[in-house]
Amino acid sequence: MKSKTTTLALVVWTALCLSSSAIAQGKKSASGAEDQIKALLNQSRQAVLKGDTSYLEKNAAEDYSRVGPDGKRVSKSDWINAIKSGDVKMESVETSDVKVRVYGNAAVATYAADVKGTNKGQDISGHIQVTRVFVKQAGKWQEVAFHSTRASQ
Repeated sequence: MKSKTTTLALVVWTALCLSSSAIAQGKKSASGAEDQIKALLNQSRQAVLKGDTSYLEKNAAEDYSRVGPDGKRVSKSDWINAIKSGDVKMESVETSDVKVRVYGNAAVATYAADVKGTNKGQDISGHIQVTRVFVKQAGKWQEVAFHSTRASQ
């Protein structure tokens, strides 16, 4: 009887150790994905401040869509053209409260941003809340959606 109890205790202990290891590995993977998404968010911010479309060209999916604070939906090519033409110019983008949640091959980033810039010469400065969606395809994170809305501070 003592042998069965000892064996059962060893089996339970081993299972707990293995599940703890799996949980830790899952958290490590999620953390790595979170870091990758945060790096993409930073690259995107730097690119838009420079008027550089390379981030979008490289990291936005072909069916990427963007909804701005004005409620208008814009395609990837339309957004790239707006930046290249100089219609959209960002002077500053300060983000805060950045949260990234990873769900397997999908990730959602949310944050607040204080932006200063213009769109076709009109001031678009203000405080916005942003949601961005990423999907991992062929081992690479691609941004598929961007949505922002004006918010009070």
